[in-house]
Amino acid sequence: MELAEIKKMVSDLKAQSSPNLELEKYKLDRAHEVELNKFAHVLSVERLKILSWLNGSAAAIYITFLQGSLKSLPAPGDLEKLIFGNCSPGVQAAGMTD
Repeated sequence: MELAEIKKMVSDLKAQSSPNLELEKYKLDRAHEVELNKFAHVLSVERLKILSWLNGSAAAIYITFLQGSLKSLPAPGDLEKLIFGNCSPGVQAAGMTD
């Protein structure tokens, strides 16, 4: 039900001077709210899709960067330093949110 249809129905009800005008207006208001909720749901789902694409892209870029960094390491012992150095700030940040 579109907004124009709802407005037309309200104006028709006012013209008829229906004794249940408030009840009819209430029903139309609820119908309008349902339509708004449907729109908000679609908008939220699309926003989550975009965020998941961005998150996946960031993870792919990070893995590519990590692979490139691993190739340039001079010694195998530096691997632990690289992994700890990359994971440590994330762990610290997660601990601060609690």
